Amino acid sequence: MTKHPHKDSIEYIKTYYDNEKNDYVLVAVRATNSGVMFARTLFVINKNKVRRYRETGALN
Repeated sequence: MTKHPHKDSIEYIKTYYDNEKNDYVLVAVRATNSGVMFARTLFVINKNKVRRYRETGALN
């Protein structure tokens, strides 16, 4: 989990395991002014981007 550096969203990255490969899925969540949370973005993230998140300390 990390906060996007330029946007007001919280990003979650989940690893999905398969017999053939691992996929990383990123979900960006935002809150409305009244506190309602909603998924803003959902996509399979590139493994190189996951590596960069880890290198910068944004993802453990």
